[in-house]
Amino acid sequence: LVKSAGEFVAEARTVKHILAHPNKALAQEIIETTAELINKPARVVSEVIATAQQDVKFLERARETGASVGKELVKLAPEIEAKTITSTGSIKNVAHLSKISEFHNGAAELTKKYGPKILEDAQQALRVSETKIINNDVPQMLNKLEKLSQDIKYIVESKSHRVNFIYDAAQEGKVTVNSVQEALTGCAAEDLGICTKLTRAIEREYDFIDSFGNKWDVKIFAPHLSLKNKKNFDYASFILDIKDEILKGEKILLNVTDTNDAYIIILREHMNNLLSKENIQQIYFVNYKLLDNSI
Repeated sequence: LVKSAGEFVAEARTVKHILAHPNKALAQEIIETTAELINKPARVVSEVIATAQQDVKFLERARETGASVGKELVKLAPEIEAKTITSTGSIKNVAHLSKISEFHNGAAELTKKYGPKILEDAQQALRVSETKIINNDVPQMLNKLEKLSQDIKYIVESKSHRVNFIYDAAQEGKVTVNSVQEALTGCAAEDLGICTKLTRAIEREYDFIDSFGNKWDVKIFAPHLSLKNKKNFDYASFILDIKDEILKGEKILLNVTDTNDAYIIILREHMNNLLSKENIQQIYFVNYKLLDNSI
């Protein structure tokens, strides 16, 4: 049960609190104020009542707002009765509660489809939080969550040695949207024969190491994202960063999956101007959606 339904749950920090509160009379008054919930499962009633144990001022305020909020909770109870969600204080009204419930119901369906571990990794990659759910379109978030889940499922199930591809040492072993892109790039590079069996690096300096000991760094080329944010893409800095990795003895997997040909032509022109032929030979273009590196 989430932390807030308007003022009724505005300051509670967890979900198991009110029944043990020393002010039994006030606790009983809240029970009576939210009497409509009595027809719901006892667990729902106890969790709703339990949200107010720690704060007397909160209990007093709940007397005034409990009735209207109770009606909203009755509507949502069938959806949220089986959940216990720790809140971080982002929820301020019943509309927020509804969005949280909508997201978690959608995530529960995706869990059935992809399994709890994949959903956990996908939510970590998206940095799902109450604040993010409240401030964004829930169906769009669920679509992104499903797309990431699909990608992660493909990565970890395509070949047994790829199960750790999504975990990035540079991000303390966490899953990020970028690390999933890197993992897809590594899978495609193997399938295209660019490199032999890869292992996710445990060092922060590079992304993969192959069976011959070659170190591979993945770069994501996405100039359209800079333009979307009304910034000019800095081709020179991007290429010089690649050059630094090459000079350290690494090979480059250049992910151009979401980039159109016009941007790639410009990139190649800058590469010819800024890199030696030997440097360029260490760069491999990868479009994992097409599984074709002859771009």
